[in-house]
Amino acid sequence: MFLRALQKHPIDIVAFRDKTSQNIRSLALAIKRTCKAKGIKVYINQEIGLFRKFRFNGVHLTSKQFDSIEKMRLLGNVVISAHTMQELRSAKKLRAFAATYSPIFYTPNKGQPKGIYALRKVPKSMRIIALGGIVSKKEIHRLKRYNLFGFASIRYFCT
Repeated sequence: MFLRALQKHPIDIVAFRDKTSQNIRSLALAIKRTCKAKGIKVYINQEIGLFRKFRFNGVHLTSKQFDSIEKMRLLGNVVISAHTMQELRSAKKLRAFAATYSPIFYTPNKGQPKGIYALRKVPKSMRIIALGGIVSKKEIHRLKRYNLFGFASIRYFCT
């Protein structure tokens, strides 16, 4: 499924996230190798040890890892998950490379969506990656009105 997504869509960055595998290290390295061969950057999700050891292009920290931004920034780009305006302000103050902001659209089990108009309120000087409920070109088209760094999705790329 991953290789099919790479062939089907223009992708700049892959964020590797796996919460269940016992062999996350070998999977992460395989993803890194595959993406590097195609000129795609790879960020690893919340695995600070793997980020440090194998020099991924960046790390995507959870909203519970704000205290790690400053030390991780020295090793590469840090993207932090944000769900509130306060978290976005904290990310900016701590000089995170970018922040995911979610959920924008309805996503099962992720709470009330922020809605597309919430993007008007995000700090203009930040790199914002819209996340949540992006399942088709319809949502992507709606996001294009905003000065976003990009968008992230699992369901859009895997269908």
